[in-house]
Amino acid sequence: MNKITLVYAYYNNPQMLESQIASWNRFEVDFDIIIVDDGSREYPLCDVKALNDCKLNMHLYRVVPDIPWNQDGARNLAMAQASGWCYLTDIDHVIPPASALAMANMDLSVDNYYVPMRYNFKGAQVNRHPNSYLIHRNAFWSTGGYDEDFCGWYSGDILFRSNRRHFLKEIDTDMFWTVVWHRKQIADSATNLGRKKSEFDINNNPLFGERVAQVPYIPQNPIRFEWHLISLMR
Repeated sequence: MNKITLVYAYYNNPQMLESQIASWNRFEVDFDIIIVDDGSREYPLCDVKALNDCKLNMHLYRVVPDIPWNQDGARNLAMAQASGWCYLTDIDHVIPPASALAMANMDLSVDNYYVPMRYNFKGAQVNRHPNSYLIHRNAFWSTGGYDEDFCGWYSGDILFRSNRRHFLKEIDTDMFWTVVWHRKQIADSATNLGRKKSEFDINNNPLFGERVAQVPYIPQNPIRFEWHLISLMR
């Protein structure tokens, strides 16, 4: 059975995190959880009381500066702390207990990464999510991780996805799945910083085109921000 670590970036999402914990507590397998608070000011991760009710083993971290759209940096930090197989997804994507069990029993290869099926909260199948994937920690870092030169830019992860497809084989799998929630159901399920199609869209960054032409390449200097471990009083 695979030992899996679930990886999430958190940014002012206490209600969504409570829903995640409720799902984790129904798991029939022993997963680890890594959550990185990406500089929350209004609702910091350390203040979410439901964390004390989580039955799984958690590792919590905080990015000290509030860097806009720094999910990629938060994921780099999480993967530096992780080991073995990791499932990275967004905080609004919930893994049902049956899906977690299926993931733990999959035959996996470190040469691949695995993109699951996705459903909306009504149970309808929707497109697969490119930023939700199962990958080995060593395979992740073989790509160089996310390029933090583009933190603060919407869709800066496009370069990571291009690199990932070069170094590893993508497997679309029906073996496990996630359910994505919407702000109409859980108000803080996603953070909308209004960067899509704004001046912060990645296509407006002159360096972006240069890096696209360089793919594959290895990003440099990951985790270039202050961070610290969060300790819970249980």
